Amino acid sequence: MIAVASDRWPVAGTVPESVKTAVRSANPNLIDQLGSGDKQERIDAKSRLKKLYLDEFRAKAKFTDEFYKAFYEVARRINKAMAETT
Repeated sequence: MIAVASDRWPVAGTVPESVKTAVRSANPNLIDQLGSGDKQERIDAKSRLKKLYLDEFRAKAKFTDEFYKAFYEVARRINKAMAETT
């Protein structure tokens, strides 16, 4: 379990697009609030969306090969580069 404050973690760039899409489609009012002229309303909406992203991620996360696909590719490239230098 990740134990971080949802308003301090740049969660939007680290969760799968499917999670963000699910949360956005279920909460269009929060998306509208992101464009508000009221600064506090924007901050609150962003914080709430981050929490919802994290909740959705935890509820739907299935740690399979598909989930780690991008990580495996990066690790493969790093391993290949390390092998070539030695």
